[in-house]
Amino acid sequence: MKFPKLFIIITLFLTFTGFSYAKTCATHDEVRILVNGNNQFAFDLYKKLLTLKPQDNIFFSPFSISSALGMTYIGASGNTSSEIAKVFHFDLSDNKLNEAFYLLLKEMGEKGSGYILNIANALWGDKGYEFLSDFLNTIKTYYGGGFYEVNFRGNPEGSRIKINKWIEEKTKEKIKNLLPPESITPLTRLVITNAIYFKGKWSYPFKEENTRPMTFYAPNKKIENVPMMYQKRDFKYKEEKNFKLLELPYGDKTLSMIIILPLKKDGVSYVESNLSWDNLINIRERAKEIKVNVYIPKFKMERAYSLREPLMALGMKDAFDPKTADFSKMEPKKSLYISKIVHKAYIDVNEEGTEAAGATGVVIALKSISIKKIPEFKADHPFIYMIIHNPTGQILFMGRVIDPNI
Repeated sequence: MKFPKLFIIITLFLTFTGFSYAKTCATHDEVRILVNGNNQFAFDLYKKLLTLKPQDNIFFSPFSISSALGMTYIGASGNTSSEIAKVFHFDLSDNKLNEAFYLLLKEMGEKGSGYILNIANALWGDKGYEFLSDFLNTIKTYYGGGFYEVNFRGNPEGSRIKINKWIEEKTKEKIKNLLPPESITPLTRLVITNAIYFKGKWSYPFKEENTRPMTFYAPNKKIENVPMMYQKRDFKYKEEKNFKLLELPYGDKTLSMIIILPLKKDGVSYVESNLSWDNLINIRERAKEIKVNVYIPKFKMERAYSLREPLMALGMKDAFDPKTADFSKMEPKKSLYISKIVHKAYIDVNEEGTEAAGATGVVIALKSISIKKIPEFKADHPFIYMIIHNPTGQILFMGRVIDPNI
């Protein structure tokens, strides 16, 4: 009996060096098309994750997932390719998509001050298995993806431990045991990994002496003694009918965390259902910088996701089906399918800034300015947050806080 071979996609957040870049013909307009598509996918996936655990914290990197699936898309053909393109809003031709990803990664890899942002990609292939050279070369040229041979067939458990050890080292032990036992089998032929690590200091740090315990109003309960940071300063701020938006910049303001705070303490579900990338763009364009009293809870969280179910629900089905998957641009036998997509993220927000193997930032401001009354942005109830790369508009991380203590 002939068994279909499988491969696994891992998206996570790592600390390691960038890569060298090739020539490209993509334009900045094409990069903008890619970014808009990536960010539309971010909101699509966010809303799907809500359906899995409606009352849970969420934290993930949509850019990490889009990057990993961008590499996977290179090897896809037929309906498998079409479904991936539709779900991830890949609206450019194959060559232009690769070139746009290349320019986007290059721009985000430019060093700034007050933050660290490192991105890398890698492929882990079964020793002796013949992958098409065009596939490997494209990933190396445009995505900087190194190729590492491992012995999936002869030693699947040893291969799993090797990949996990590499991940643990690169994340400075922030992410451990990403691949659980038995996730690698003798039928595994390829593991695709994307990694992004972010550590940023606030442009305007919070003073520790201003942090004090306050009540956080989670759904159906009050959480006492949550450490709440405070400062009064000029920030971009915008108040809409149902929520407030605030931008907290990092370092030289290349990156920002955007927080979307419902006006009602129980209003996060309504805001989530009506929020989109398009209306967020509109709000950011109308943002104003004014003095704001800001209260933000300290929080730390780690989240792990199996993305098979939510991606299938969004319409990416053939890639997971051994009977229909077509990855003939990876290898000509059409014998590969995706067995799982694993995603893990970590974030730590405190007075100094944010460290993330995942994080989310959004830029916000205000329409009308009151001289007499300083607006208050008090995040003492569930809120949505993002971390955005401001020069490109790319959402790197996205999530929500329902309970800052878990």
